[in-house]
Amino acid sequence: MKYKLTAAAALLLSVSLLAGCTSRPDRTETAPTEKPTWAPVATAAPTETPGMTAAPTETPGLTATPTPPPTVPDPTAAPEKNGMYDLLCGLMDSYHSGTAGSSLKAAWYAASMVDFSQKNGADIARAGALAWDRDMTNEFGETLEEKLKAVFRMALELPGQPGLLSDCGFTEPWDYSTREIRGTFASLFPALGLTAPVMIRLWVPSEEADRLLTSVAEVQDLSAASLTGALMDTVLQSGESVESLAAEAGVVRADMNTSFADRIRTLGSAGERAVLGSLTNTLLDAFGAERLILTVGGETLETGHNVYSDPLTFVKEDLSE
Repeated sequence: MKYKLTAAAALLLSVSLLAGCTSRPDRTETAPTEKPTWAPVATAAPTETPGMTAAPTETPGLTATPTPPPTVPDPTAAPEKNGMYDLLCGLMDSYHSGTAGSSLKAAWYAASMVDFSQKNGADIARAGALAWDRDMTNEFGETLEEKLKAVFRMALELPGQPGLLSDCGFTEPWDYSTREIRGTFASLFPALGLTAPVMIRLWVPSEEADRLLTSVAEVQDLSAASLTGALMDTVLQSGESVESLAAEAGVVRADMNTSFADRIRTLGSAGERAVLGSLTNTLLDAFGAERLILTVGGETLETGHNVYSDPLTFVKEDLSE
């Protein structure tokens, strides 16, 4: 058995040696196969479903930047603790009606609030009011609403009392119209959750009828009845009234009762001019208009001095000029 294994082993060795001596055919070198360069494969655009917008096709390896949808800007400025907010805080903390110097403080805050609003825009001023985050009533029981109404009234008085500006320490140029003053406070009150009061400037004749004096009154609305009440005992006398009022495109139409016309006809030229000038300025200013068409019982007012068929315009406060 040992012999057979040896012989077999010898035979296998011989075959191996013989194979090693046989020449091999030349081997052809094969270049390594290059990996194909990647290129995006065009794909068909996705089919849009009616009512849906197809998503943008992204290129592999790139991040698609979606186009934002169009938006409509919000016209309301976001709350911001800006200069108007600071003015409201100062008003709440330092103005106390009826105390020494309160009128000068009201004048300063009135001038400053209107000035800030007109220089920065109504939206910015409203944003400052919207940012209000304090109590509406202080430890003394004073309310921000009461203080703001006092400042609104004072702002309407400033055009007739220019000396108050220098007295209160306000040194910036200040020449704002009643319309601009009203616009300032018309935005502040609602922004604070308050109802804006209706304030009007009143023109009344002086005792000598040589000039027109101004004051401010709060009325319920700009109706004929409310304005009749505001003008009573100054421009109007008992039994006289504004019968109807209408304002459109810068023109106010006021129809008076006959009692008013009867008294006007008894006045001298200076008195007539003073009363009609007071009525004209008050109505034009209340409605922010430029011309007044005045009638009595629907007819043109006629006196011994004039026929008032043409529209009336603002009268200078100094009637002696």
